[in-house]
Amino acid sequence: MVNIMSTSENRFYVYEHLRSDTGAVFYVGKGTGKRYAVRSHHHRNEFWQRTQRKAGGFYVRMVATDLDEELAFLIEQERISQLRMTGIRLCNLTDGGDGTSGWAKTKEWREKVGAAHRGKVVSADVRAKISASVKANGFTHTEEMRQKMSDAHRGKKRSLGYKHTDEWKSAQREWVTGNKSRTGQTRSNEERKRASVALSGRIQTKIECPHCGKIGGNAMRRWHFENCKAKS
Repeated sequence: MVNIMSTSENRFYVYEHLRSDTGAVFYVGKGTGKRYAVRSHHHRNEFWQRTQRKAGGFYVRMVATDLDEELAFLIEQERISQLRMTGIRLCNLTDGGDGTSGWAKTKEWREKVGAAHRGKVVSADVRAKISASVKANGFTHTEEMRQKMSDAHRGKKRSLGYKHTDEWKSAQREWVTGNKSRTGQTRSNEERKRASVALSGRIQTKIECPHCGKIGGNAMRRWHFENCKAKS
């Protein structure tokens, strides 16, 4: 719970707004006092307003509390980045980490700060602090909320038909070349069992090699198709 009466340096927090209908996160913010509950047009952008109206309202989840302002900004940035990387569309107009409490920022200032922060690499030490702070909050979804989120996303095909560019493929190939993160490691029996349980019951799409006619699962792509020995 946020201590809205706190006057200490560690009075800041990072929060999320979740849709009332699906439980999906649509906004991440940093604040003090009762900032998490503000919903007026003067303090929330039109994208946020349309989203919460369509959802029939919203509720709040705290990501981390009792923070100094610098750490709150970092956690806000990290959380926004995490959600966007998983394909979640947020109502945030920036990447987070901008602003000073009580000061109205101009559009030019926001653009300047956004450009300055974009592409920054957070150090391992700071990442560890962020991780510890978020874990200390101890939040977990209820089973009912998990089911709502699952139902809301079922059947969505955001990337259906999407193809990566040759430039992207080349960049990924260079990035993973020489990766030996698991070289010499032996999976434990517990890890093998977890993987087996997770994959059991899954039905792979059957594909047929156009060169030799063999039918099988996704593993065929390694030895058939462009790599098939029967390819002329």
